[in-house]
Amino acid sequence: MQVEVTNPDGGRGTTKYRYTNPASKPMITNITSDGDNPVEGDDGDIRVLRMDYRGKQDIVVLGEDFREGARIQIGNILNIDNKDITETLSATPNKLAFTMPGGVNENAVGKLHRLTVINGDGAQASSDNRNNQWNAPIYIQFIKGESDPELGDIVPDKGPATGGTRVTIKGKDFREKMEGYNGEFKISFGNSNVDKKRY
Repeated sequence: MQVEVTNPDGGRGTTKYRYTNPASKPMITNITSDGDNPVEGDDGDIRVLRMDYRGKQDIVVLGEDFREGARIQIGNILNIDNKDITETLSATPNKLAFTMPGGVNENAVGKLHRLTVINGDGAQASSDNRNNQWNAPIYIQFIKGESDPELGDIVPDKGPATGGTRVTIKGKDFREKMEGYNGEFKISFGNSNVDKKRY
């Protein structure tokens, strides 16, 4: 349908508008980043997922009544197309998974962004709704990390699939603790986190 605005001087502006009649009622119950739940915000009244603005985190949105073809919007800075989302809709809770794209504008760093799931029928659910497992709005906050770890050699560079091989990882800028950050130092092989020891 075309919408038109006409000023008293005859100037006109037009746009298109689409009516929808959503049959779905999606709801977001939780969001995780690399398997971690959102942490309590500074004010104690919100939950926050902090992540490096350079992206590459594995994000999982859990909820109800997500539909095939859903897409995700993060604030007004990112749109995640359905082709970039792995849907698991036959299980409870429903799950939408994607890898956070890199290259978020640095102007978005430090601000709180809500995540919105938009089903194909136009129905929406936003993470700033308190109706979730935390009874608190959930926001994404991009941070500009101070570290830039680089992996060098891994010795030995192979081992049995059953695991158990002790390896030494050499590289630069590995930090177990960083002032002002609550995250933890992790080492993973594929999707498995491993025990870390320093010698």
